[in-house]
Amino acid sequence: MTAVLAALPPAVPVSPAAHLLAAVAVVLAAAHGLGALARRLGQPAVVGEITAGLLLGPAALAAGLPAPVSGEAAGPLGLAAQLGLVCFMMLLGWELDPVGTRRPSGVGAVAAGSALVPLVCGAALAVPLYADLAGPDASRPVFSLFLGVALAVTAVPVLARMLAGSGRAGGRTERLALLSAVVIDALSWAVLALVLALAGAGTALGAAWPAVLAAVFTALMAGAVRPLLSAVFTALDRAGAPDASFAAIAVAGAVAAGAATEAIGVHAAFGAFLFGAVLPRRGPGAGRGAAPIRAFASAALLPIYFATVGMSASFGALGAHGWAVPAAVLAVALGSKFAGTAAGARLAGLPRGEAARLGVLMNCRGLTELIVADLGLRAGIISADLFTVLVVVALATTAMTGPLLRLQDALERRRRPPFPPDRPQHREVTP
Repeated sequence: MTAVLAALPPAVPVSPAAHLLAAVAVVLAAAHGLGALARRLGQPAVVGEITAGLLLGPAALAAGLPAPVSGEAAGPLGLAAQLGLVCFMMLLGWELDPVGTRRPSGVGAVAAGSALVPLVCGAALAVPLYADLAGPDASRPVFSLFLGVALAVTAVPVLARMLAGSGRAGGRTERLALLSAVVIDALSWAVLALVLALAGAGTALGAAWPAVLAAVFTALMAGAVRPLLSAVFTALDRAGAPDASFAAIAVAGAVAAGAATEAIGVHAAFGAFLFGAVLPRRGPGAGRGAAPIRAFASAALLPIYFATVGMSASFGALGAHGWAVPAAVLAVALGSKFAGTAAGARLAGLPRGEAARLGVLMNCRGLTELIVADLGLRAGIISADLFTVLVVVALATTAMTGPLLRLQDALERRRRPPFPPDRPQHREVTP
């Protein structure tokens, strides 16, 4: 559609608003169409939405096709994508409730193994990649720590929705995986905030001031904003306010918190996440307003964000490295996550089959890795080539989770004896 607008004669003026609206229409149509196709193929919708971005952006240009989203629409579309990121991070903080989750044993061991092994392996892999794939503002320690974090994360929202769709979200293994992923991502966001502060400041001393301000901001959110929000939500609930009032407060607060953290040198995503974490989860008004935000974010804002992330990837830029680097990063990501998770599960006393299933589940990186990669690219920590590699890793690990789980289930059924071991097989005795 935007290509049609660009082809109009010069005498026909086309406003920036027309470019933006046409771009949004193209992006949403492509993202939802491919998202629906992905669901029909047994994949999360995010796989199709990211693929839409890859097709709409440089991948289309590389194939000799005109990019349908470009020119005057690119900037405003990116701003809409950032609003989608803020809403998503706020919802992520709001929905993560470790206190209210039944805690199966072994969370500490599984989370430690699933985070530390990929972190160390990713940092080691960064050593030979630094010369060619580091960004302009990344020192060796910052680049190494960033790549370790990128390989350590697990996509909690995608994992939760995948488990809910399979009907097995209440199983012990699934609950253990989900709660371990919550712990890992909370720690990963804290480490990533430090990495971004180091990249922006250049030195550890320069990053100290943003870190101190971030700690003060976190304490302020927990000590002052949390009780204030609880009182406001209780009052609105008693007054019979509609859900839109709760949603408006949540979005406005998340945007304001994001602006505050951006001003102190920490990305807006962290402010939105912190604001979501202090929103009421129990009591009057708790959870109200989340549904309309989630509906609009899922229908409009997040597909735009995923599409813009996909459009930022350039497979043509990988020509100098071929597919050796993506294959190596993917192998390290899959192997280290599986091995670390399985080792932690075995140390916790879980059986081998359950440990292997946990290793498969925790490899689902999805949109969390996309966000981490996007932040690293914007901060100048990684190059466009490594950003494309991480997009490939996010897509591959997310797409592989479902088939690997089905394979794991099939293997478990083959290993399982035809009769329970404590119940002897019934044999008919002929007289």
